[in-house]
Amino acid sequence: MSTDVTKPPQDSEGFWKTRYTILVLNTLAMAISYATRVNISVAIVDMVNGTALREREAAEGIQLVRDPDACPGELVVLEDATGRRGGIIPAIQTTVCRWAPDHERSLFSIIFLGLFVGSLVSMAATGALCETAIGWPLSFYVFGAVGLLWSLSWFLQAADSPAQHPYIDPVERSYIEATIKSAAKTNLPVPWKSILLTPAIWALIAVMVTSDMSFYLLITSIPLYLAQVLHYDIRSNGIISAIPHITGTVGSLAFVWFTNFLLQKKFVSRIWTFRIINALGTLVPGAALVVVALVGCDAATVIAMLAISGFCTADCTSSYLNMQIIAPNYAGTIVGIINMFANLTGIAVPYIVGAFTNANPTRTAWNNVFYLSAAVATVSYLVYAVFTTTDEQPWNVPPSERAQKADTKEGIENTAFDEGITQIADGDTTQQAHLKAIVP
Repeated sequence: MSTDVTKPPQDSEGFWKTRYTILVLNTLAMAISYATRVNISVAIVDMVNGTALREREAAEGIQLVRDPDACPGELVVLEDATGRRGGIIPAIQTTVCRWAPDHERSLFSIIFLGLFVGSLVSMAATGALCETAIGWPLSFYVFGAVGLLWSLSWFLQAADSPAQHPYIDPVERSYIEATIKSAAKTNLPVPWKSILLTPAIWALIAVMVTSDMSFYLLITSIPLYLAQVLHYDIRSNGIISAIPHITGTVGSLAFVWFTNFLLQKKFVSRIWTFRIINALGTLVPGAALVVVALVGCDAATVIAMLAISGFCTADCTSSYLNMQIIAPNYAGTIVGIINMFANLTGIAVPYIVGAFTNANPTRTAWNNVFYLSAAVATVSYLVYAVFTTTDEQPWNVPPSERAQKADTKEGIENTAFDEGITQIADGDTTQQAHLKAIVP
């Protein structure tokens, strides 16, 4: 084995890097994806002709429910809608593992800022677009056109990995490859059984289920609540529904900084960093929904609780970082598995809300929805806190590399968390861009 000490890998000169372009494109992809799926949550208010429904019910002799605890305002009759996300987050996870140096993973978590920016813009703009002469169809034309424009930029500027990018500076390419512990190696067999039998995976499923449930309530059901219970019109509904996404945008930046701060300063261990962050992201929104149920028609407090909930829901970036840490080679696969379960809440939430409120659209019925959501958040977080881990899973490493690790004393260190150690190139693994750490 060679013992020649080499200099740390050098990045390309200049402020802007090709990997930053990939970061921006993925952030925009997330924003546009959510904008095109969230707009229907507001547009549905205009799409459904409430007057016609009331006239039909009157003609058929159907009695409308009268709520003794109803808030002041006109009765609004609505239906609900929801959206899906067709594989973008798993694709982004794989891209991050191939493009982001280990010590920049938390920076690349800013991609998930697009989730809240897209939802914010969509919520705020859709209400205004629905009031134009064209009406609600305009919101679909606008966001669809934006998606097509993004696609053109993506095809011209993006690549699966630095090695496949036609314009990247060779120095930056070498730097990325030398500072990534795992380059999300292609063509590795997926250890399905090992993944599904890993408690940490189910811990992440639990926390993402409650995170997505809170988020789906914000984007698909809160507009309905604002219309049915607090009686806001279409424009006001769109603006108020956007508030959680305004605070979510701020929260996304705050949680990226806070997570990176805790990891770098090491005031607490890595595992407690993620426990703390996810406690804020699950328990606080659950508590906020309980407050919404208790304050009734106090619109100012309801809006404040929605703002707090939106801010804390933005912690989901830490969960995706947690996935990258425990199994970087299979980050995309793991996200696909976890999001499969989490996205079931996108189907379940409208049905749950409908089961409580369709026949009885009262404040009491909505309160039951909020109490149930808070209970799910509490149980899910406890599961996560008990079974989570930040250790790289043994099945993440191919058998050949696992045997190679067993032959060394120190193993391969992750430069994202162990800095300042002298790096030497291992002759057997230079081709794979792995670095061996020797502790003085």
